[in-house]
Amino acid sequence: MRGKAARLWAAAAIAAVIAAPVAAPIAPAQAQTAETCLSVENNRSRQTSVAVVGFNETSAYWTFNAGESAILVNSNGPLRGSSFTVRLYEGEGIDSSRQLEGNNKYVSWRFDAQITDNGKCTDGAWVATLHD
Repeated sequence: MRGKAARLWAAAAIAAVIAAPVAAPIAPAQAQTAETCLSVENNRSRQTSVAVVGFNETSAYWTFNAGESAILVNSNGPLRGSSFTVRLYEGEGIDSSRQLEGNNKYVSWRFDAQITDNGKCTDGAWVATLHD
């Protein structure tokens, strides 16, 4: 190769080397994975039912009285996922007429790597804190 073609080839080869990753990225120490659990804390002043999208949300729910909290479990153990979407309902059960509307209006989210549920949640838990 000579001239302009050689220079273009050399420039392309250098660009490919610069763009190639040196090593795979390292996950943060408190990374949420598909094994992360879901915990709910009801800081509302009333009983609230929680349905979790993707976990039979049309018929399965968990009811929390004011001040109650727990890791959500089903017959397979704790619910696990890298992210969760919840639907909230006033009182016991899931009735669309009592669903609380508003995107994150009644829930605040945080990740807590210290929540392990006696070793069942090795990757920590997403905590959904319910509020009025």
